[in-house]
Amino acid sequence: MTEAEKWAEYDRTEHALGILISHFSACIYAEKKGGVPDQEQIEEWRNKRSELMQLRRTLTVEDMATIGLVNKTYVPKAQAVIRQTRHAVELGKE
Repeated sequence: MTEAEKWAEYDRTEHALGILISHFSACIYAEKKGGVPDQEQIEEWRNKRSELMQLRRTLTVEDMATIGLVNKTYVPKAQAVIRQTRHAVELGKE
C-alpha cells in the first residue's frame, strides 16, 4: 500500500469516527432538551462517544490493521447516519 493510500484510509477512518462522535453529541443534546431526559440513554451515548474519541486519539496512519477493522465496523454506521440526516433534511424541504 502506498503512503497516499494509507493516508486516504486513515482520513476515511477519522472522518467516519468524527461523524459518529458528532452524531452522539447531537443525540445527547436533543435528549437533554426534551421534557424528561433519559439519563441512562444519555450515559450510553456518552460512553459510546468517549470510546470513539479514544479510538480516534490513538489511531495512527501506520496501524493499517486497526484502520481496516475500524473502517469495516464504523464506516457503514457513519454512512447510515449521513443517509438519515439527508433524509431528514429532504423531508424538511417539502
